[in-house]
Amino acid sequence: MRYLIELRLNHAMKLLRHTNDSIEKIAEECGFPNRYYFTRMLSRYRRTTPAAFRALMSEP
Repeated sequence: MRYLIELRLNHAMKLLRHTNDSIEKIAEECGFPNRYYFTRMLSRYRRTTPAAFRALMSEP
């Protein structure tokens, strides 16, 4: 199960970095049941939130 979560998170991080899609849409597209579960998993495995990750990646 951890491997599947890692794959989903990696794909979600790629989408956060390269698209302007909403966090809800990215969560759904990556197979998470909702944005809250996605945020919880990203926080647990990557120690950041989707919004914080996107902001960090958009800095020059």
